Parts: sequence; structure tokens; C-alpha cells
Amino acid sequence: MDRKLQIYVKDKGFRIGIEYIIMFTLLFCIFSSYFINSFNEVKNELLELIGILLIVVTFPYLVIFMIANFFRYERLYGKLEGYLIFENDKIIFDKIFYNISDIEKIEILNWDIKGDIVNVLFEFKPKKSNGVKNYVKLYLKNGKVETCYFLLTKSEKIQIFKEEFKVYFRKNLIKRQNYLNITEEY
Repeated sequence: MDRKLQIYVKDKGFRIGIEYIIMFTLLFCIFSSYFINSFNEVKNELLELIGILLIVVTFPYLVIFMIANFFRYERLYGKLEGYLIFENDKIIFDKIFYNISDIEKIEILNWDIKGDIVNVLFEFKPKKSNGVKNYVKLYLKNGKVETCYFLLTKSEKIQIFKEEFKVYFRKNLIKRQNYLNITEEY
């Protein structure tokens, strides 16, 4: 078994998907045509026809968009590159090695598994998780804090490093509750 997890590197900046741009454009056009038509003293049948046509196009688009969200994964705004590896004497973030002797404290969050249901409310968001909201924070003795986000799937779980976490716990690098959380099988 391969004992490594994929690292997720977030993109800088703000991104929005094309499906949201289409939806907001259609809604903006509908409201614009309504307001232009309502403030116009002269009735414009062409403008009314365009407004009705936009509503006829937008309603099915929104219904299909909402249904499709039940089967879609959250969009990845970044890339998967490199590997996270835990060893008894070091932790590796891609090609960067951190010796256990240089680490003061380790914090691990591992609740997000790819494919799990998220966004259960009636929202315009995909309902399946992309699995990359997990992270490892290393509090180094020199005062720096290094954070690494990683992907968890149903087959690639952090529990493969259970023995290494036991070593970290014995060395007092991981708090008891965090140790219990990361070694618990789901």
C-alpha cells in the first residue's frame, strides 16, 4: 500500500464557475428588461417578448442546475501536487522535510472526505465534497507555522499513518483529543 497523501495547493485570488456567470447574467437580463419595460411609458412588445423568452430559458436552466448540483463535486480552485508523508522521525511536505526534533506541536484536521455530502441546504452549490479542506499545521520551535492541505478519499485515509501518530503522541507533539480524532476510523 502506498503510504502518502496528495497535497492540495490553493490558487491565489477569487474564482467563479462559468455556470454561475451564466445564471447571474440571465437573472440580470430578466430584471433589467422588467425595469426598463416598467419605466418606459410606451409599451414595447419586443422588450416584453425578450423578457418572456429570458424567463422561459432561465427557469429550466435553474432547475437543471439545482438537480445537477446533487451529483457534482465542489470545484477545486487549485491543484493537487506533491505528497504528504508522515514518518517516525520526520514529516514531508512534498520535497520539504521537517525533523520531529524541530517541531513543537502538530495539529491535524481530517474531517473532509471526497464524495461526502456537504451543503445540505437548498443552495446553488455542489453537494459533494472535493475532500481538500484537511490540513496539517506544524508549529516549529523557531516560531514558524507551516500548513499543508491534503486530499482524503474513501480509499486514501489518514489512518494509514496510525503508528507514526502514536509516536508523535508519545513525544507529546499531538494533543490527546487530536490524536483520538485522527486515528478514529470512519
